[in-house]
Amino acid sequence: RGVAGTAWLAVLLLIKYLIQEPLRYGIHLIQRLIQHLITFWKRCSTRNPFNPWYQFLDRQYDRWCSVNTAGMDLLESIPDLDVNAYSPAPRSTFFLVLRQIEIDPSKFVFIDFGCGRGKPLLLASELPFKSITGIELSPDLVKTAEENLRTYRWRKRCKVIQVIHADAREYQMPNDPAICFFYDPFKADTMAQVLDNIRQSLAAAPRDLYILYILPKERHLMDQSAFLAPLKQTAGYCIYKAQACGMPSSL
Repeated sequence: RGVAGTAWLAVLLLIKYLIQEPLRYGIHLIQRLIQHLITFWKRCSTRNPFNPWYQFLDRQYDRWCSVNTAGMDLLESIPDLDVNAYSPAPRSTFFLVLRQIEIDPSKFVFIDFGCGRGKPLLLASELPFKSITGIELSPDLVKTAEENLRTYRWRKRCKVIQVIHADAREYQMPNDPAICFFYDPFKADTMAQVLDNIRQSLAAAPRDLYILYILPKERHLMDQSAFLAPLKQTAGYCIYKAQACGMPSSL
């Protein structure tokens, strides 16, 4: 009886081992698979110029609209080191941010600082803005943006669209209610000067003004600007509205 009992116990332990170990190993494999899937999803959902998924979407947009906005441009022809490389703004992100503010577009001008090949201008033209302006320092990108405006075959609800070849630090703001759009165009020094120009323009002609800042690497400059009030702040974008009063003499 002792031998038989020991044998049965051994058999039961073996069965338990055969059931538990594969189950434990299987659960471990499932956990690792889930972790890998989460990592893969984060990489695919992160907006950057090297993401193959977003490169595909950019090329598809260009095909549908008969334009040339996809790809990167390192701006090697520009001696100014305070500007960032060009990459196209994603359509989904553009409208996600724009929907956060409730405005009548027909009463606002849209200004894109560092417009590159002009994709935000094309996207903005789907709305009836009073006018749309792109400011760009690179002559090559200005030429491409102007060509994109000519070949763009999507419906334009705004007919007054222009690309200005200029240094954003020297651009004089119009005295209209404005949406100022930034898609990570500048480093800190240039961004600070552009913000100071906006502040001075608001001091001279108080009006409604919003700043939409995607990939806000220099958001601290806006957070420190007393004339701007944050409406929404995330890791991917920030939205600010100009204060009606209390504008300081400097940032």
